[in-house]
Amino acid sequence: MIHTSAIYCLHETGGRAQNEDAVWPAKDSATPADRLFIVCDGVGGSSAGEIASALTCEAFATYFQKHVQQNVKPGAAFIGQAQQYTLTQFKDHIDKDPALGDMSTTLTLVYADQDSVLAAWCGDSRIYQLRNGEIIFQSRDHSLVNQLVKAGEITATEAQHHPQKNMILRAIQYKEKPSAIECVELTDVQSGDYLLLCSDGLLENINPGVVKNLLKDGEQKNYADAIDAVCKGKTKDNYSMYLIKLINE
Repeated sequence: MIHTSAIYCLHETGGRAQNEDAVWPAKDSATPADRLFIVCDGVGGSSAGEIASALTCEAFATYFQKHVQQNVKPGAAFIGQAQQYTLTQFKDHIDKDPALGDMSTTLTLVYADQDSVLAAWCGDSRIYQLRNGEIIFQSRDHSLVNQLVKAGEITATEAQHHPQKNMILRAIQYKEKPSAIECVELTDVQSGDYLLLCSDGLLENINPGVVKNLLKDGEQKNYADAIDAVCKGKTKDNYSMYLIKLINE
């Protein structure tokens, strides 16, 4: 049986004028009883990114609370249904205020089931599974630069400084053909593993090497404070995360 042990959250404005990220549960409200965690990043340059991210967190959480059944694993079909429910909420807001028609957001979501973890994402916010500081799983960004790296046109190092590094190819947005949400069931889960969900702002100053050093130093600490100390005053974007320690017994 998988349980959450320690839970750390950041939801920071960084160098922006306002925070277009959103997290679920709300910062400082998560408990070990929670199994669903979400981090969204309202798409910069689109209208009302802060509304899109908050609405997506709330709608996905509501759908899970209403429709998750005991002994039935939610999977890709369930996530697709949750997305459709979320987009009906988008439409309600857009019908009331057409200026919200272009609002969109990334999505990262994990749901800890009894013996596995469902990971789902759309856009360039990211999910990691870490064990002893090593990456066991990393989500693949739905971004232009990641597509260029996969095609061999640029290197991963070049992608970090590419002028179009913020261009994403998928997002949660109300449109005729919604973007597909990618889903993976993580079945190799051990006690002591961590899940990290983060918006791309966190990755300005936090890389897997930094996380590895933090998690492997053996010192009990508030990892949210430790990571915030690396980002504060240096990160230009909003930065948000959930870092969740798991127990499997």
